Amino acid sequence: MCPICRSPFQASKIMSLPDNLLAKQFLEFREKLKKSSSAEEESRQRKISEPWCENCCDESEESQQSPEAIKYCEQCDQNLCLRCVEAHRVLKITSTHSLVDLIIPKKTSTSHTSCPNHPSHQATTYCEDCNILACEECVETDHCFHATAVMECLAAELNNEAMQAGDRAKHLEQMIQLTEEDKAQLLNKITEIEGKIHREAERLHVLVNEGEAKLLEDLGLHKKKMMKKFAAYVEGAEFATLVLHGRIDKFNRLANMASCPTSIGRAIVEAKQQRQETQNVFAIRQARPRHDLNVVFANNKTRSNYIGEILSNLGDENKTEEPKGFDEDDDDCVHYKRRCGLKASCCTQVYTCHHCHDASEDHKIDRTRVSTVVCHLCSTEQPVAKWCRSCDVDFGRYYCAVCRIYDDDDKGQFHCDKCSICRLGGRHNYWHCDRCGICISTIIRETHQCIAGAALDDCQICGKAMFDSTECLRILPCGHFIHPQCHNDHPGLKRNCLSCAESGRNSK
Repeated sequence: MCPICRSPFQASKIMSLPDNLLAKQFLEFREKLKKSSSAEEESRQRKISEPWCENCCDESEESQQSPEAIKYCEQCDQNLCLRCVEAHRVLKITSTHSLVDLIIPKKTSTSHTSCPNHPSHQATTYCEDCNILACEECVETDHCFHATAVMECLAAELNNEAMQAGDRAKHLEQMIQLTEEDKAQLLNKITEIEGKIHREAERLHVLVNEGEAKLLEDLGLHKKKMMKKFAAYVEGAEFATLVLHGRIDKFNRLANMASCPTSIGRAIVEAKQQRQETQNVFAIRQARPRHDLNVVFANNKTRSNYIGEILSNLGDENKTEEPKGFDEDDDDCVHYKRRCGLKASCCTQVYTCHHCHDASEDHKIDRTRVSTVVCHLCSTEQPVAKWCRSCDVDFGRYYCAVCRIYDDDDKGQFHCDKCSICRLGGRHNYWHCDRCGICISTIIRETHQCIAGAALDDCQICGKAMFDSTECLRILPCGHFIHPQCHNDHPGLKRNCLSCAESGRNSK
């Protein structure tokens, strides 16, 4: 069969075909290469099977004794013993040669497979197209144009893949071992954290129970005090009611006496006396006790109680006149009108307000950490509250438990939760802009230009903070803030802003 066109023809006619000189020369050249490679392979196998120093063998051929080789010189193609290796490294001409370790492979027994077409020949090639083993002669004749692979090369590739698979398996085993170690460490860490959580929960449970007992005790004391006030008021009011019913009859009798000319003088005197007694009875109604009681829960360890405190306001509900004991001339604070002082937690000094503290000390007070106030009337130190627990005086009509602000003047105070401070001017007149980070007037809510965190900067004129300013800030056309007094003192800001040099006009 023709190997090119696969057309059948008679074998007797092959000999009559002319020789292909190119193919003949190629076959001859291939035979020479085979002989040369066979010689090199025999030499290599001899060197491996007889690992003796070749340099020493050349010098002592008569003795037939040479030391065992430990290195192989790639340039000299010789096996070298230890003495020759040292000489190789010392000599200048051989000092640059590459010496590698001599590895002697283990001898393994191999079984040869015969060619199906030539049983006397060894099959050395595998034909992938025909899926059979073939000898070199069959490859040259029947499989010259097929996809073939030398069995030794194929075995080497398979061995290489087996070694790579073994390396991967070894690596995965190491990863499994490391993962198990990490897993054990994680379980130990989880156990440790669980123990910490349980211990912290037990500690907090004890604190909460103690706080609960303290709150209930305080509540009982307030209840007892308030019940006494209510009982006293009810008793006095009942007595006043009986007295007033008796006064009704007397006033009717005096009215009849007043119509008689002979008894009008005595009626006037008795009426005056009865009127004074009636005014004293009316005072009982004006002294009706308050019943403003509340509890504040806060996880604040600076408090005397861990979970919160009782807030109680006991006083006169219908009191409209100025609370007793307040004299504006005696108070040295120009910022707030109040009847208590703040005891600073930082220096334990008592000041009427935080502005007075900051002006007198070299540090600033943290109002949120103030836990004690001092009454100006009875000088009683007590927890922060709206009313004095000793003399029942109202410290200020406006009270913010967060900012510790007391003020008896109505300035439209309100607490902004987002700003975390108290503002002036009425809650309905202001709106908190989340981007600017401050409360602005509702008039310019839709028209003002937002700049993220603009209110957190200092004033570009005086350098003071603007966020906690008590004045209503001005907003420039570019969106930056400025104190109103600084804006009025520098007319140039009507045209240019120092922060962004943007032309503008007066803000509303």
